[in-house]
Amino acid sequence: MPKTPEITLVPPSLDLALYAGDGASFRLTATDDVGEAFPLIEGVVTAQIRQFRSDPEPLVDFAVDPSDAEDGVIVISLDGADTDALVVDREQFIGVWDLRYTTDATVTLVQGGVTCTKDVTRS
Repeated sequence: MPKTPEITLVPPSLDLALYAGDGASFRLTATDDVGEAFPLIEGVVTAQIRQFRSDPEPLVDFAVDPSDAEDGVIVISLDGADTDALVVDREQFIGVWDLRYTTDATVTLVQGGVTCTKDVTRS
């Protein structure tokens, strides 16, 4: 039986594995359908982590550096306090994240799972 064609509007998945107390920084490049850089200059980029997609409030908001947004490049980052916040009262956090670009419309550019393992050495 031939496979039925599918149109998917689900953003690509990119899972993150974090370590509590450590900062993390990710450089992401947005591209169009032909692989050319897509400028992210006319809108706002936001990225959040939640335990469950249905949670009303995020646990952590990524800091967003749009310095190279004209070239389609943004850097999102978390500091040690952000990753620590994910493992309060637990050994490991398991949740979800995504990154959205909002102009007149919202487009989610990437989404995925997040794990954060509690650190051993703490002050």
